[in-house]
Amino acid sequence: MVSSQTAIGWRHFLYGRCSVEWARIQDRHTKSEQLDTKYYNGPVWTNKVIQYLWDAIRALWTVRNTDLHGTTFSEGEATKRARLHPLIRNLYDHIDELDPIDRAMLRMPLEDRLKQPVSVLVTWLSAAQPAFEAARIREDPDYDEDAEITLQMEWDELELARALALPDELIVDEPG
Repeated sequence: MVSSQTAIGWRHFLYGRCSVEWARIQDRHTKSEQLDTKYYNGPVWTNKVIQYLWDAIRALWTVRNTDLHGTTFSEGEATKRARLHPLIRNLYDHIDELDPIDRAMLRMPLEDRLKQPVSVLVTWLSAAQPAFEAARIREDPDYDEDAEITLQMEWDELELARALALPDELIVDEPG
């Protein structure tokens, strides 16, 4: 059973594509226990297992999304705000790293900035964070952009090689 599912791929098990071996094993169990084959046959059992698995995955997804986004608009906004505030505070704490011309982005007092709508905060961060990153790069005398790009390319190639070398069922996608 394990080898036949491995041949199909364990990821496919989550998609509901199970090896027929699962049903065969359940059919043998049904016969050995003298259960009613109308209700406990292999295909019915396999469908129930898949449905149970999908229900459990959906429930987990719902819990995760509720924790992450809330169930109402206001809960979602509060959750986003709670994630954005530390990022903004961190930028304000490092104002001295910016060129004087870029410090204009931080003219607004922190407490006033934090009161802005979430959409404004997201937009502001999308402009402010690159300025801080550029300032860090300018201040680092050892920074070599070409070396960083090369390193990233090598890392990507390593990840690709790793992915190609492993069977599909062993590759776990990172959450994102």
